[in-house]
Amino acid sequence: MITYRVAQSATDFKNAATLVHTAYMQEGYISEQKPSGISSFLNRPGAATIVAIEDNTVRGTISIVKDSDRGLPMDCTYKEQVDGLRTDGRHLAEICQFATDQNQQSDLPARNTSLVTLGLFAHIVQIGLADSTISDLCFTVNKKHEGFYRAIGCTTIGPQTNYARANGAVSQGFFLHLASLQKQKETNPFIGKILTYPVNKEITDPTLLN
Repeated sequence: MITYRVAQSATDFKNAATLVHTAYMQEGYISEQKPSGISSFLNRPGAATIVAIEDNTVRGTISIVKDSDRGLPMDCTYKEQVDGLRTDGRHLAEICQFATDQNQQSDLPARNTSLVTLGLFAHIVQIGLADSTISDLCFTVNKKHEGFYRAIGCTTIGPQTNYARANGAVSQGFFLHLASLQKQKETNPFIGKILTYPVNKEITDPTLLN
């Protein structure tokens, strides 16, 4: 059984960071010489890390960072476009450090990876919907994952770019206007799954990112 919780203990944070490090190293998004630098955004108010647990093992993780005077991780590449959203009155939060355990040598069933992905994404969207101070979620994703974000109604932010926080990997910025999700629920089955997913209510507490 897969369960989800907000990382609070040192062990949860360490295991989440280890999973992200391993997954991103395998994909070439980071190197020992070029870490992403995103961890500094996670150690502050307005940020939270969610972990997916199966058999006492962290099988996936995802983080959310609410916009503040310090900005968002993607400002390093898309600041002009993100500032445009801010000027338009959008209230932003960035989703980052999204990783699942895809080690095929694991003694845990690899088929559960897709379930973990859905569960983590559903929780992070529900966090955004529960927080009245967030209107849009932002992402910077590798080009090979673009199809997923387009399928759920995300809008591109600027052009593809060599993302500095992913070791120069070709990436695309997106934002998702949360108010649009309900309108798409009936016509987009995946959005329907996200909005009806049985999330852990403790995670979607509106005060989580305060």
